[in-house]
Amino acid sequence: DILHLNDWQTGFAAAYLKGWKTEHLPIVTTVHNLRYNGSFDMDKFVDTHLSPELLSIHGMEFYGRFSGLKAGLVYADAITTVSPT
Repeated sequence: DILHLNDWQTGFAAAYLKGWKTEHLPIVTTVHNLRYNGSFDMDKFVDTHLSPELLSIHGMEFYGRFSGLKAGLVYADAITTVSPT
């Protein structure tokens, strides 16, 4: 009924769902620590087999790299944190 993601490691799941253009599944992303954003060099993007259309400033691109956490945040319907800070 809902996909609950935690941090950057699972953020890629949101990107895959977006890229596959499947029936919409509500996504909630929980952030535990923004410091760990799961960013990678652009030359590794081909290894993800994700659609290149997701690689933009409004998608997964993050300061010249791509980020699993940003994917989880951008493609989420709701975002939660484990603490106010």
